[in-house]
Amino acid sequence: MTSRLLVDKIEGKASSGTVAMPPGTSIQVVQGILQTQVVHAASSYSNHHSQSITPKFASSKILIMITGAATADQNNGYYFKIYKGGSEITDATGTGGTYVNDAQGVTNNSSGDFDMKPFHIQYIDSPNTTSTVTYQLYGSAKNGTARLGGRADNADISIPTSIVLMEIAG
Repeated sequence: MTSRLLVDKIEGKASSGTVAMPPGTSIQVVQGILQTQVVHAASSYSNHHSQSITPKFASSKILIMITGAATADQNNGYYFKIYKGGSEITDATGTGGTYVNDAQGVTNNSSGDFDMKPFHIQYIDSPNTTSTVTYQLYGSAKNGTARLGGRADNADISIPTSIVLMEIAG
């Protein structure tokens, strides 16, 4: 004998915000896509991509997943930082952030190879709020300029950069 439970909606006895979700349960996912190329200069962090989420529970964690492609001038690299509401939340030291270096495929060598290289950054945040939270990707070139979503030698080629935010029950 099998059992089956069919429901259209689950609500708490007092209000819908009282339903307890098991830890680790995915509650909601939002995605923002940047479909244009962004040029970053050396030592000058700037934000050109952000995504917001409104957590359903103050105890939730937010998994931030950022993917894209980038390239840089010769003998160069890219620094990335993640900000929340205008404040850096990544564990960066010195002038850099998360450095995407040659081993990870985003720097170019002296031969002038301008191939775009994929990158992926993940970070888990605990916003402790049910108010809307905005996460931003900041970038800076190590030297010269670097391009997010495009090649250093061609401003017309663009690869989307994606920010995915997943609320996870805490």
